Amino acid sequence: MSERENQPSGKLPQDLAFFLKSRDYACVMQQTKLGTAFIFKAPYYELTDLSGMVGVAVNHELYNTPSAPVIRSTIIWFDRPDSQLAFETFTNIRSVSQSAEFEALASQEDYLCVFYDETMQLKLAKRIRNHQQEQLGAIAKAAKALSDQLTDDQYDFDQAKVVVVGHTVL
Repeated sequence: MSERENQPSGKLPQDLAFFLKSRDYACVMQQTKLGTAFIFKAPYYELTDLSGMVGVAVNHELYNTPSAPVIRSTIIWFDRPDSQLAFETFTNIRSVSQSAEFEALASQEDYLCVFYDETMQLKLAKRIRNHQQEQLGAIAKAAKALSDQLTDDQYDFDQAKVVVVGHTVL
């Protein structure tokens, strides 16, 4: 998958900035006026190699655990010959905002990727072609169907996410 640069303007919502500030590395989805964006945070020295043309792989997987379905999205930037910069984020289909953000990706031609450094300054933005629109819609539909099989008492996304993290490698 190739990428193209695009530099948006604007600041992060205060709650998102607070969340990201306490982490060295992070990736979250966020609804913007341009659609759903992947918001990344990493140290500045990690972001310098991402300018220009960089290989990238985006993958979305649905995990069915006994306590909740979990959608795991991974974005791997092949920024250096001997290493890569990898991120993951998880979608809770029962969260109204997370479900809407994920479902919006199914109608977007591009993924918008926005990068912040440790000072919470916008350093880079890129658009990468979304070749997975059909797959994204199918994953959202399947996750909802799995979610509907669980009662509110059975549903525990946080526990399900722990299971998925324990069984996957980034």
